[in-house]
Amino acid sequence: MQEIGSPAVPRLIERLNNPSEIVRTRVVQILSEAHDFRALDPLLRLLGDPQQSVRQQVFQALKLYAPESIPGLIERILTDADDVVAERAATVLESIGEPVVEPVIDALSTGSSGRTRFLVQILEHLHDPRAIQALIQLLEQPQLEQLVIIAIIRALCQFQDVRVVKPLLDILSMSNTLVYEAAIQALSQLGLVAFDGLVTALDTPNETVVTQRVRRALMMMTPFPGERLVAALEQRHSAAQGEQILAVLRDKGRDAAPVLVQNLLHRDESVREYIQQALEQMPGTTVVPALLEALYQPATRNAASSLLLKYPDVAIPALVSLLGEHERGPIVADLLPRYGLPVLRPLVSGLNDQRATAREMAQRVVITLVRQRQGQEQQEIVREIVRLFHPTLPPYAREALLDLLSETLADVSILALLDGLEDARLIEDVAEAFVRLARKPALHESVLNRLVDALFNEEQRRGAEIALIRNGGSVVTRVGDLIVNSDPAVARSAQFILSEIGVPALSFIWTAQSDRNNVPRREAAMKVFRSMAPEVIKDELVSLLVGDNRDDIAMAVSLLLERIYEEAKLDYQEHVMVPELIDFVEHSTAQETNLRVMALLLLLGEQAIIDHLVQSLINNPQQRKQLIYLFLLLGSRTQHLLLEVFDDPESPAALRAEIASVLSMTIAPEDVTEYVYSIDRYGIANRRPGSPYPEELSVSLRALGGLLASGQWDVRKLQELREDKSDQGALHEVSNVLLGWRYEPQLLKLQQDLDQQRETFKKELLTSAMKMAEQQKTISGLEEELIKVKEEQGFNEDEIKKVMSDKEKLKTNVDQLTKERNRLRLELDQAKRDKEDLAEQYQAIQRQQPSSRSQPGSPSQRIR
Repeated sequence: MQEIGSPAVPRLIERLNNPSEIVRTRVVQILSEAHDFRALDPLLRLLGDPQQSVRQQVFQALKLYAPESIPGLIERILTDADDVVAERAATVLESIGEPVVEPVIDALSTGSSGRTRFLVQILEHLHDPRAIQALIQLLEQPQLEQLVIIAIIRALCQFQDVRVVKPLLDILSMSNTLVYEAAIQALSQLGLVAFDGLVTALDTPNETVVTQRVRRALMMMTPFPGERLVAALEQRHSAAQGEQILAVLRDKGRDAAPVLVQNLLHRDESVREYIQQALEQMPGTTVVPALLEALYQPATRNAASSLLLKYPDVAIPALVSLLGEHERGPIVADLLPRYGLPVLRPLVSGLNDQRATAREMAQRVVITLVRQRQGQEQQEIVREIVRLFHPTLPPYAREALLDLLSETLADVSILALLDGLEDARLIEDVAEAFVRLARKPALHESVLNRLVDALFNEEQRRGAEIALIRNGGSVVTRVGDLIVNSDPAVARSAQFILSEIGVPALSFIWTAQSDRNNVPRREAAMKVFRSMAPEVIKDELVSLLVGDNRDDIAMAVSLLLERIYEEAKLDYQEHVMVPELIDFVEHSTAQETNLRVMALLLLLGEQAIIDHLVQSLINNPQQRKQLIYLFLLLGSRTQHLLLEVFDDPESPAALRAEIASVLSMTIAPEDVTEYVYSIDRYGIANRRPGSPYPEELSVSLRALGGLLASGQWDVRKLQELREDKSDQGALHEVSNVLLGWRYEPQLLKLQQDLDQQRETFKKELLTSAMKMAEQQKTISGLEEELIKVKEEQGFNEDEIKKVMSDKEKLKTNVDQLTKERNRLRLELDQAKRDKEDLAEQYQAIQRQQPSSRSQPGSPSQRIR
């Protein structure tokens, strides 16, 4: 069809109505290449084709037909019944570009339907300046539809041309919301092109909707023309215009604030006043960030500082956060005291800052805040500083505040701290401050005297008690004078303080106890001592007891006796001092010191210590021997109590062994001596090789040692045991050894006989082996001869029988020799076992012999 050319066009036009999408698409493609204007109207009708592929080909064809296709496309926009077709026609015109501008402008002047907006959008898209005047003239036509007006506004704002400003400003007075909002948006997009016109529109004496909308257009500009507005403020034509410009700056807020702050020192005084007024009318959250930035500039620093004072709620926390900065920190530290009391609580974050510089600056602010005031005003500031301790401060802030009150502000802080004693929430920190103040030599006496005086003030008494307790030994004398004060509340408070101080008050208590002339004071001191927690004073009393100072020892003995006698009235589980003394002896390695403690325990009497001693022995059977010796010095009650523990089947063997050694040296009960008589039952002879010794053997030996050490088993008793023929067990042998009977010569002879018998057995075994070898050799020779005879001469029955007989005899001899050898081996093994048993007996006797050679005056060593 392409080769046929023009004659084929009518047939192709007919094919445009073909139901096939592919056919229609191909036909449009051919017609676009043919460029025959007879096909133009049919192609325009295909803008409404339902298939996307067909429409795309039509778009391309109509574009190729331009400029001839332009009037038809405009007509479709204005007259086609389908808005979709009109929109597609507009799209084609936009793609054609610059050639459509004049025809579209001409169409604007002839058509005023709702479809005009499509023509406006085409001009907006093409962005050709020739369209400006046509759009303005169109906008001036009456009775335009809303969508057309909005389309014109959007088209005009695409042109950075001052001619579009006035028509857009005129639209601001319209009542249609969508229309004037579009105009506001358009003017803001024009930016500086519309700026002068907008500012001029603000020059009106009355507030109108137009001025409000103009201000909105200025505020919506990006970037915000802050500097231009300040310049316009300087060149204002009227006060009303100045107020309108000021309103724009004020309402813009955060974006305008930096510009206003930068112009705080504007050359025009009236502008400075306007700026000052605008900043004051802005909220602190808007102005403060800009003012903080102005602190970097020396020129604006003072003015910004003055303005920051007007926004304390917002400015103070922000300023405190800057204390750690190198450049602005010192400036902020000078500014913050000007806020007065409100700055204190926010300063806590600065005092707790991780940066040391920030903490130092925060302390500097506090110091300045205090030092710039005098008298009652100054004390009120210090009281507020003390109140900062509640709620509980973080660590850095607490330490910084304590350091201020006890160091830099020590000369003015005492009265405020005393007032702080009245508040239970502040007591702990105030007490710590007093402790630090009391460490200063210049303030020591004054601080402690004021704290003691505070005991007479009911509201301050509880806090003063804690502060005095924290000061420890330095207050003992002062407080001690008050334990018998005429005011019962003060006396109770003084007694409580000494009781809580604990160890440092012991010397005072002993002195008061020793004063027989002042009975009330003595009784009050002992009441204090009794109220002291045993865990607090026990170690100190024991330490004094074992020291070298006689006065300390006397004090320790006196107070320990007093405390132990008081504890005797309590339940057993509440006793502390006696168990503590026993525990000291158990763990101490100084014998002389232990003897001193043990003497005190004996001084207390059996009734006071026996239960604790027995319990200690049960808990730790392997304790120091010195403590075991105490049991030997106690009476029958102790011995019978030990016997009950010994007879308890649940008592461990180690405990029973210790008790056996004590009881065997004292009352030697039958339950203990029975173990000695049964010693052979637990000894070596009944022990399997490799198995441990029975635990009862330890009990038996300890009991035997105690009987010998105490002399209850003397030479006569041992003689009786040796001569007792009914008992030939281990005790009989022990008696022989203890009485000097020697087994060593007999053991030596047995050893020599055993060695001689072993050598004889070895020789006999060797001889038997040699005989067996010879007999075996003879048998082998005979067997070889027999084989030869069989091979050479055949079998001779007589000779064979004779040979066989000889062979049997030889085998018999060999069997006999083998039996003899086995017998000798058995005898040798038996001899070895006898030797081992004798060796063990010999070693046992050797272990017992050193004991028998011990000194006569140490029976316990002799039995070991």
